[in-house]
Amino acid sequence: MKVLMACGGTGGHINPALAIAGIIAKNQPDTEFLFVGTPDGMEATLVPAAGYRMEFVQSAGFQRSLTPENIVRNAKAVRYLMTSGGHARRIVKAFQPDLAIGTGGYASGPVIRAAQQLKVPTAIHEQNAFPGVTNKLLAKKANAVMLTFDAAKQYFPANARTFVTGLPVRSNLTKCTREQAKQKLGFEDGMTVLSFGGSQGAKCLNDLMPDLMQWHLASDLKINQIHAYGQHGRDSFPQELQSRGIADHKRLRVSEYIHDMDVCLAAADLVISRAGASTLCELEA
Repeated sequence: MKVLMACGGTGGHINPALAIAGIIAKNQPDTEFLFVGTPDGMEATLVPAAGYRMEFVQSAGFQRSLTPENIVRNAKAVRYLMTSGGHARRIVKAFQPDLAIGTGGYASGPVIRAAQQLKVPTAIHEQNAFPGVTNKLLAKKANAVMLTFDAAKQYFPANARTFVTGLPVRSNLTKCTREQAKQKLGFEDGMTVLSFGGSQGAKCLNDLMPDLMQWHLASDLKINQIHAYGQHGRDSFPQELQSRGIADHKRLRVSEYIHDMDVCLAAADLVISRAGASTLCELEA
């Protein structure tokens, strides 16, 4: 069986796609996968790192606020819109999938739409209680619309084939004990705090965490902290820690993105994060 996965943009779209692929592979090991995303999105790194083949389409969203910067971005989005459909059709025709699944993100729209036009069975997954415009449009012709929350059903067309499946999480999240995780991270004693604001980061957390880190380090408390500052903190968070003289402290593990979330979640005694759908489901797992 051949399965095409369309996803991208943020971890909230990418991680469910990886989880779905893992579930399919577990039940049908000979399945061949092809992921499609955008070349500038996080999927360009995360999907190949997970061992899957990847192809790209250029796609972008429209910005409603008409600032000079957004006018330029919208012009680029129009250009992408004119070419992404044809490119997506070529990818679908070449791969000839038995099933195409979209989990959201800019690439999901043109790819799943192309699969529907080419009579390939399609399914989409909506992570949120309030679905996005793209998924509502794709739902009209999708063979299955998978929902995390039953409350989302009211926003889809009446004839949409909706199923409440919950949100799939990565299977490796439950494979590591706390003791094993802390050993892998090099944390020998004390409690561990895990803080993150999603793949793009959260300004409020990035503003607060340096104060928290400096406090527990200056107080000589046995607290280890793992923090992911995301894309939005790339140009400020490391510099802030550097200015405070704590950037290289052994009790801190700071990075833009957490690639070993299974280990970090297992090690954590306390998690401070945004309440995103994927995050909440992974914490519950």
